[in-house]
Amino acid sequence: MSHSPPSDLLVEHSRAICDDDTPMREDDLAADRSLLIVDSEALSQRRLANAMRAHGFDVTCIVTAWDAVEHIRKMPPAYAIIELRPEKWGGIELVAELSRLRPTTRAIVCTAFDNLTTAVLSIKAGAFDYLPKPVDERHLYRILSAPSRPAVLHSPETMSIHRVKWERIHRVYELCGRNVSDTARRLRMSRRSIQRMLYKRSPK
Repeated sequence: MSHSPPSDLLVEHSRAICDDDTPMREDDLAADRSLLIVDSEALSQRRLANAMRAHGFDVTCIVTAWDAVEHIRKMPPAYAIIELRPEKWGGIELVAELSRLRPTTRAIVCTAFDNLTTAVLSIKAGAFDYLPKPVDERHLYRILSAPSRPAVLHSPETMSIHRVKWERIHRVYELCGRNVSDTARRLRMSRRSIQRMLYKRSPK
């Protein structure tokens, strides 16, 4: 049975564990290779963990977002790969809490249920990037080690929902090799809607 506590309970639970959290500096990322992987699929988790350890990351694996709350309150990682499942509590809440505890953490949300709503919520919560499953480990490593945020995901905390949606569509469009049909299938939108958004100016 999965836990389904409300979001405000997450905040209360976090405060009860630790009240004196101190955000980490950006330059800590260079030396700190701690990586948290939160994934309920054992095979996927093991595959990602082995690949990231081979790249020199110090990997910790946790099955549920609820259990991960305890971990990040004691030791917020420099990097995180977080599985998002709409039917289970915690993915987006975990990203938000991690972003609050350590704003410089590069948290990447991975999901097999890719849609604009979860993309918007993830990026607004503080995710560094948002990727559909299955995830290519080499591509994931490139994102984790990139010198800066992907070009179409700048300053999510200051963007409107419309801007996040616009940038999400352009991001998926690039990932699909600029193929409109593939982009429409991945986002579960019509080709006409995708084409309209691609030709629109970016909203503020």
